[in-house]
Amino acid sequence: MKLTYPDRSAATGQKWDACWLCGPLKYRALLYFDSCTAEPTVGETITGEASADTGVVEEYTMTSTTAGVMELTSPTGYDSIENTIFSDNEKLDGTSAGLDFALANGDGGIHISGHLYPLSELVYREGHYYCQPHYRARFQPQDEDKVRVDTSIENDRFK
Repeated sequence: MKLTYPDRSAATGQKWDACWLCGPLKYRALLYFDSCTAEPTVGETITGEASADTGVVEEYTMTSTTAGVMELTSPTGYDSIENTIFSDNEKLDGTSAGLDFALANGDGGIHISGHLYPLSELVYREGHYYCQPHYRARFQPQDEDKVRVDTSIENDRFK
């Protein structure tokens, strides 16, 4: 059995990926805001008026009556090189809080958690990428058994 390492870099621009069993990468944004006229609501989508960046409020803390910090999940539109989202003093719209409910106080930061592996260290099997420890634990014994069976069949032919 030949194991393959497909190169998805042409499609994604990335040469790294996550292991199917280790778990996916998680993207979160941390955004400070001020000039707040209404508190955000957990689960609402926040959109930047100028950038059209978005994120869903996971949690927030009001640091004063008009300022606070939000943790956003599922961020989109962010600068993937600088890992920033929204712009300083950008007007923020909320699906619950309304239009212009706050201003971004500085650029928001993107936090990516999870473990990435170089594609050369991943094994592509049954439609997913696996890190070496997970491949060895889950598939290598089966693959070695198949190779042993195939080898014995080849040897029997020449007797």
